[in-house]
Amino acid sequence: MDLTVIDRSAERARPGLRGVGDVFDGSLDVTVASLAWWTIIYFGLLVGLPLSAGWGAWLVGTAGLAFLRVRRPWYPAPPSGCGIATPTVTVIALVTAILASSMSRPEWDDAFYVTRSTWVADHGVPAVRDFLFTDGRWSATVGAVPNVSSIETFFGAAARFLHVATGDLVYRGFVPVAAFGAVWSLWLLLRSLHARRPTASLLIAMAFLVMGGYTHASWGNMFIGRIWQGKVVLLAVLVPYIYAVAVSASRLALDTAGRIPRVLLLVLSACGVAAVGASSTAVFLVPLIAIVAAIPLLLRRLRPAAAWMAVALSGGPVAAGVATLQSPVGSRNIMVSERNVVWQQVFSSGWIAALVIGGGLAVLIGAIWPRRWAAIDASSYELLASAAVCGALATLTPMYSLLVRAMGGDAIAYRLAWLVPVPVVVGLVASISVRRVAAIGSMLTIAIIFAVGAPIWNVSNAVHLSGLSSWKIRSDDDLAAARWVVSRHPANYLAANWVTFLVGTVSSGPRPVGTRLDYLETLKDVPGSHYGQRVLLQGIADGADGRRPSQRQAAQQALTDLRVDVACVAWNDAFTDTLFSSSGYGVGFVQGPWTCWALELGGAHA
Repeated sequence: MDLTVIDRSAERARPGLRGVGDVFDGSLDVTVASLAWWTIIYFGLLVGLPLSAGWGAWLVGTAGLAFLRVRRPWYPAPPSGCGIATPTVTVIALVTAILASSMSRPEWDDAFYVTRSTWVADHGVPAVRDFLFTDGRWSATVGAVPNVSSIETFFGAAARFLHVATGDLVYRGFVPVAAFGAVWSLWLLLRSLHARRPTASLLIAMAFLVMGGYTHASWGNMFIGRIWQGKVVLLAVLVPYIYAVAVSASRLALDTAGRIPRVLLLVLSACGVAAVGASSTAVFLVPLIAIVAAIPLLLRRLRPAAAWMAVALSGGPVAAGVATLQSPVGSRNIMVSERNVVWQQVFSSGWIAALVIGGGLAVLIGAIWPRRWAAIDASSYELLASAAVCGALATLTPMYSLLVRAMGGDAIAYRLAWLVPVPVVVGLVASISVRRVAAIGSMLTIAIIFAVGAPIWNVSNAVHLSGLSSWKIRSDDDLAAARWVVSRHPANYLAANWVTFLVGTVSSGPRPVGTRLDYLETLKDVPGSHYGQRVLLQGIADGADGRRPSQRQAAQQALTDLRVDVACVAWNDAFTDTLFSSSGYGVGFVQGPWTCWALELGGAHA
């Protein structure tokens, strides 16, 4: 495990600034390794390890990892650039963290993910059975079994043992830290690629991201606006980090005739396991990245090194994928068509697609004409070209069809595009060696980004800017209604989606009649679920269907059968007034759009 080949000469001129950069590099390394360690512990929790023991083991292991990282780096440290690079990037990362903390973008996905964390915080055990509609009475109704991602359980454990509210930990504590890490991960990748002007490239990559609010699945919308979600942690933090480690390992293998130190193989393994811990998307994405990383070594006929790298990086995700596919319910990717709209989903605009393709081709010219055009070094070009080719092949027929069938459907197939580190590719235009070309290309890139892009905080994204450390909610009225529901301690309650996901964030105690309609679909074949009645009542709460006089009697029966104690509706018209008042409910809370009814104020279940 000799790492004496590490060259820090580029950093020796400014030892103080070098120290700051080393701290952030090391913190990122330890964080990724720590998530991998927690993911291993999480699988122990699934087979009976007590949460307190798992939490203690994680603390001890993380301390050990920090000690090892302080002693020596785990892979060749990339050059830090000019003397002002580190403080400049630190400021960019801090500003990004502040922006992330100030953005409020409510996510209905939190009805599953954050609610899962709350369950762990409240009960002290992983959520392995249904925690949405029952207190574990049914088998898991949503998501894969086993659910391989561990990050939500980590949030719950941290909230429990730190004695903080789950929402405070996730929305206020984790968001700015993860946003800072996302910027630093991009910076690490640019340095690992030996970009000629990494700071300028980072600025363009950041412009591409913050102006990427033009479509739901864009890289920008999968950035700091949703950074608390595991899949976004995977894309924004772990994918750039994995590529940074992979290119360092590849370069080291080329310099040492195919030798990759064992410690670096362990880091690659940790990357794969950490990716699984962040999101089940890693099950298919990381093995593809492993292929991308192995191809340059295969082209250099370093087959053993290529095999070791691929196995180390993909081992954890492949094992998790096998476990998922062998389970009775598989991946539960419920959309099973094969419409190939990957790039349309992530780009939306032809101008954005042209920008990415044009910028990518301009950068890749350097592989053919390195003396006049190179933006990165030769070994980095091989990895980047491999990513571009594999990304294209994975999203074109017939490979796309095969991958979709393996995933069980195309609901998340757009994530195949994550195989290509697009923000970095766009940013590398600023690193083209010919200064005039780089300057013109940078100005043109920025002009297109700002002309056709949209800021990620724009209204069409249902985003608004609020104070620092804000919860990710639509309005304070929604949270107030959710807290009122929890204060009533109902066994079962009815509320619109805007309230249900917040109730689950505040407490795992109340059981909702419904939540997202696609989650309700999973109850269709569950005996005793009253699926039809749940759909009827949820439609009334959401203001969608069922608000007709002819449905009143059926709705009253559903309220009784589902034993609904509390109901919050935003459309308190004559229909709802008659429905609830005639069913024994009384108004107990009114704020903003919400009128909430409580059964004990007007009657009781028969």
